[in-house]
Amino acid sequence: MSERNDLSGQKYGRLTVVECAGRNRCNRIMWKCVCECGNVVIARSDALKSGDVQSCGCLNNEQRSQRFIRMNTTHGKRNTRLYVVWCDMRRRCNDNRAPEYKNYGARGIRVCNEWNNDFKSFYDWAMANGYDETANRGECTIDRIDVNGEYSPDNCRFVDYFTQGSNKRNNRLITHNGETKTQSEWARHYGKNRAFFCGPEELIERRMSGCDAYMRKFGKVPPRVHCVRRNA
Repeated sequence: MSERNDLSGQKYGRLTVVECAGRNRCNRIMWKCVCECGNVVIARSDALKSGDVQSCGCLNNEQRSQRFIRMNTTHGKRNTRLYVVWCDMRRRCNDNRAPEYKNYGARGIRVCNEWNNDFKSFYDWAMANGYDETANRGECTIDRIDVNGEYSPDNCRFVDYFTQGSNKRNNRLITHNGETKTQSEWARHYGKNRAFFCGPEELIERRMSGCDAYMRKFGKVPPRVHCVRRNA
């Protein structure tokens, strides 16, 4: 080995190179190093020189611990439901490994800089705009008013699951008597399930007109009809 390529005695981060440790299966030179904490590690030349490896792992552990302490010291909300909402929102927009990324980040949906980099900013907005930490599951969820817009103060609100479900790209809109609603909203209006509003527009219109006539006559929504299967 030439003197120029000998890393013995050199220091990279917390690691001091002791001696050459042979080559790996890819024929790359490996080096035996001693960390400041006393642990011994084997690392490649390029990993040492690029800074990818700077310790035995103790440096990363310390940095993670410091980040945890700093985050809890900054806002003290790490274990709250709202902090989970913030993390989930950022993950589905920023992490291409997240299952939901295809419906958010891949479509160009982003979290505004004000929220993406600062939980405290998101927290302050949420508390001033209807967030309820004690609400039952599904009663206080974050919703984008414009489903193609970003997560930002002027495009978000807290609503229940039903309202959020009525604000989706794939919702079917039905107009009846000059009023437009989603299938779910009409189903709630007439006391029916969503399947009642499936099919051709002419069929749906006849069904809704029949419901209107029933309500005018009896002053209440028509009862649901349950089909009974006869035994063979």
